[in-house]
Amino acid sequence: MNKMTVRDIEVAGRRVLLRVDFNVPVDINTGEITDDSRIRAALSTIEYLMAHNARIILMSHFGRPKGKVVDELRLAPVARRLSRILGQEVKTLVEGPKEPGFYTVTWNGQDNSDRPVASGVYYYRLRANDEVLTKRLVFMK
Repeated sequence: MNKMTVRDIEVAGRRVLLRVDFNVPVDINTGEITDDSRIRAALSTIEYLMAHNARIILMSHFGRPKGKVVDELRLAPVARRLSRILGQEVKTLVEGPKEPGFYTVTWNGQDNSDRPVASGVYYYRLRANDEVLTKRLVFMK
């Protein structure tokens, strides 16, 4: 039996959850990506979905050396590289610590200058004490 791909289904106007492997090597001294081949490997699918007006949500992870959170190894370099490749900005929605509790954050689909953004990859990160969860989402119009 042949496996289906995104090209086998109608994606226009639909949300597509796309699991990608963006666990790329980063230079610990400069914070720059040393090999973006995993990002580029996902581009044909991302670009196909963008071209077909899908609303893309990208999910990935980023490694933790020896299980530890290392501030120098955040997803920011991945966001910058993917933004450069796709030609679209990454926006931070919430900065700084919050008191313990439940929170909801809604993004209005606008950039830092309150202009509507283009389809693209966006990242969100949640931090509680020493635990950090960073995920990507792709916004498609």
